[in-house]
Amino acid sequence: AQDADHVALFQSICKWSVMVGSAERVPHVMREAFRRAMTGNPGPVHIDFTRDAVEDGTVEFHPAAPSEYRASGHKCHRVQGTGHNGRETH
Repeated sequence: AQDADHVALFQSICKWSVMVGSAERVPHVMREAFRRAMTGNPGPVHIDFTRDAVEDGTVEFHPAAPSEYRASGHKCHRVQGTGHNGRETH
């Protein structure tokens, strides 16, 4: 299972699937994951961490307030990045 392409495997069943290759990217990816999970129809996201990202030590992370990633009675804008099908979204 370690050699499986987990990002591709989860793309069809999640709103977003991403690989994190370094510890420095963890805070950004976590914030983006919360935004994507809570924007529009709430749904699951998948984050896969490489061994380097896990073993590089600690990173400073300050979670965003829920009001920063949840819709408040109106449609949220789509976050730019790669969608569940691997295509860019805006």
